[in-house]
Amino acid sequence: MSRTTSNRARGTSRLGIFIIVVLAFLGLAFAQYADARPIEDSSTSSPPIIGISIGSSYSSVGVIINDTTHIIPDKYGNLVLPSVVSFTDTGEALVGQDAIDMLISHPERSVTGFKRLLGRSYQEIGNFVNGAHYKIIERTGNPIIQIPLQSGSREFQPTEVLAFMIHELKIMAEEFIGEKIKEAVVTVPAGFNDSQRAAFREAANITALDVVRIVNEPTAASLAYKLDKDYRQEKFALVYSLDGTAFDATVVYIEDGVFEIFGNVRSEDISSSNDVSSSKLAHQHSDSQRTSFQEVSSCASLMKRKCTFAQPNLLILQEFLNSFNADQALQVIDQALREGNLTIYDITDIVPSGDSSRIPKLRSLLLDHFPSTLPVHEDIDPRLITTYGAAIQGSVLHDDGHMSVCCVVDVTLWQLGIETAGGIMSPLVKRGTLIPTKKSLIFTTTVDNQTSVAVTVFKGQRDFVAKNTKIGSLELDELIPAPRGVPELEVTFMVDYNRNLNVRPLCNMNGFIFS
Repeated sequence: MSRTTSNRARGTSRLGIFIIVVLAFLGLAFAQYADARPIEDSSTSSPPIIGISIGSSYSSVGVIINDTTHIIPDKYGNLVLPSVVSFTDTGEALVGQDAIDMLISHPERSVTGFKRLLGRSYQEIGNFVNGAHYKIIERTGNPIIQIPLQSGSREFQPTEVLAFMIHELKIMAEEFIGEKIKEAVVTVPAGFNDSQRAAFREAANITALDVVRIVNEPTAASLAYKLDKDYRQEKFALVYSLDGTAFDATVVYIEDGVFEIFGNVRSEDISSSNDVSSSKLAHQHSDSQRTSFQEVSSCASLMKRKCTFAQPNLLILQEFLNSFNADQALQVIDQALREGNLTIYDITDIVPSGDSSRIPKLRSLLLDHFPSTLPVHEDIDPRLITTYGAAIQGSVLHDDGHMSVCCVVDVTLWQLGIETAGGIMSPLVKRGTLIPTKKSLIFTTTVDNQTSVAVTVFKGQRDFVAKNTKIGSLELDELIPAPRGVPELEVTFMVDYNRNLNVRPLCNMNGFIFS
């Protein structure tokens, strides 16, 4: 009896040891599997909202997971992706670092500077057409990029080229996070109009990505440095960016976690030697390999790495970096200050944004112009600063329960109104109005027995619509014939967080309302 009990005890002991060994092996295997998995957000089951920044030279994507900001590297380990989309002779798209070699060997099949084409008409892009190293043609008044292929050619809208870029950044984020990404915050220059912002949203939609918020680049830069963390003090941050030949200065007001743009001025061409440099490049290159100064300057950051054209071009690039129009840059800054009714002594922080903002001459220019005690924030790579800010805004919108709450307040950059009798611009939304906003205007007919009224929407500061920019038009028809002045017509403008404008016309006649 005792022997049987002893045998059973030994059997149970062996079984217990076997189970422990199996569990230990499984635990080790699970630990190795866990270490190999991409980072996951343990605070929520829904995918995080990523932050995307598309620059003229570089683009990047970031995300905040468990209170840690991650700038996501590409397959080569680079935190920034060259803003280049190239096409093989069969039409396959190459993006980022993979596109650099083709940019050098086949510039006619490589697209750079596409950010300048977004949401603009063919007429608006001006000299960019003549300076581009790829072919831009006109279709129904819009710019179209024409790429020569092995058999024929293929045409792309600028939004389609941007979509290739966004798709690559989305794939990078999905591989890093380990799940499908559905939403993103994107950054754009503060001066981008409604059409240009809509182009970003359209490009993202092509990649099945929903843009939940569009943030101005200067606001994103201020968010990155968390300039709102001192809730007891109001701040006026000057955010400046040199992007190709364009110089941008923005004053961001920050108080109690609220970010508001007070003034923004952008100069599309800050170079004092554009014509000279263009003529030099035209002399150095044949027609088939012509490269304008504009393209060299927009490729400034790329040329520091692998985007190396002929050595003389590097000398011209250096000439640009050291000889841009300093007086014009200061004029842009002072104008941005005047828009906010500020002086240089009201500025509390200076934030450089973009790779070219680190040019020593530009930095020393600003330090000499402002008080010497003013802090210049340079801890974050200026190429990544807007991506940091977009990721922070994405985390706030995602509401993961860990990030401190901040509020990004935006304003309208243009006056919005409708055309009334005599070609008068009748404003509904003034420039600088906080958004979202809703404004209405009541007017009436000017002709007896009118059966329809055209509502034409304009933006601009001029008193007459002929000198402003037309946004669109719609028609309120099927009006009941009546003497002029009798119908009561109401137009309502609604501008949302992303500056999307919705227009709703109504007619009230004898208590009967229709739209």
